[in-house]
Amino acid sequence: MIDGFVLTADTLRRQFKAIPQEQRDRCRAFSVRIWRGLSWLERSESAMDVEGRFISLWIAFNAIYGHLQGNGLSAPDHVTWQTFLAAISKADTARRLTGILWNRQVDILRMIDSRYQYRPFWLGHADAEEKLKRSRKRAIMHFNNQNVVGVLEELFERLYVLRQQVFHGAATASP
Repeated sequence: MIDGFVLTADTLRRQFKAIPQEQRDRCRAFSVRIWRGLSWLERSESAMDVEGRFISLWIAFNAIYGHLQGNGLSAPDHVTWQTFLAAISKADTARRLTGILWNRQVDILRMIDSRYQYRPFWLGHADAEEKLKRSRKRAIMHFNNQNVVGVLEELFERLYVLRQQVFHGAATASP
């Protein structure tokens, strides 16, 4: 919900179709990715379980940020989504993303603070707890400095670990 208005796949699809066809055709590959992302967003809206919503939302996100390099191979995930997050943050001149993040600050910090969503913990690093503390402090500093990109990067690092757990069978399905 943004400014009291619920953004659904249908609403976003109508907004996308309102862009003149000529403009959409100039960036054909991006337009196709948006269309695919919207289809997965729509799927997430009908999912009956949290796992189904998460998987569909991650695929929607991946459809939009992912792209091929000049050699036809997929660009590296982390670099690609970090670049994407920075771009959408920069484009958010109305600071709606800031409002969404700050309204969910407690939940975001709780996820950032979870060792179970922290990569060094899963990799068995001896100093994982210390790294987690530093990461938590960075996240709080990003919130205090209203650094949207910093908050998003910390959050999406955790979501990426969760994605790996779900997609690769390292998580237990909820009852």
